[in-house]
Amino acid sequence: MKKAPFPQANNIELIYDLFCKINDSGYSKFDVSERYGLSDRQGSYYLDALLFLGLVQKINTKYFISNDVFSLHNNGSLTKKDFCVLILRHPFLNNEYIEVSKFMETKDKLEYLAAKIKLEYKLNEATANRRASTILNWFEWINLCLGGAISE
Repeated sequence: MKKAPFPQANNIELIYDLFCKINDSGYSKFDVSERYGLSDRQGSYYLDALLFLGLVQKINTKYFISNDVFSLHNNGSLTKKDFCVLILRHPFLNNEYIEVSKFMETKDKLEYLAAKIKLEYKLNEATANRRASTILNWFEWINLCLGGAISE
């Protein structure tokens, strides 16, 4: 099984909406591009972000809700706060969410996170910086949804 690429989908609100809308038929990158007005490549980025988080599984060209979150997804009451909890189940993201909260300046957060991504995921510096920016966007959204609370 191919490892999911590190996320490069900046709009976490769109990721949340996409996750809520995936049905039993699954979604392809073409479905995402049509629904959200994105390129097919961007559609892949958003689906791959869900794959990275372990919230979907990919079968051929379609993405389906993972078995371990299927009941939560299908009960129709998944809140943004619930989705934040699902995101923070990812060990790397959970740990770094807690760590970046210790820094005051955004520049420090970006540099710290880029270095961690570069080391852990073996990405070059430029790519790690872009991915760190993505994850910082996610963390800001999580802070808003959780009311600024950081759980350890």
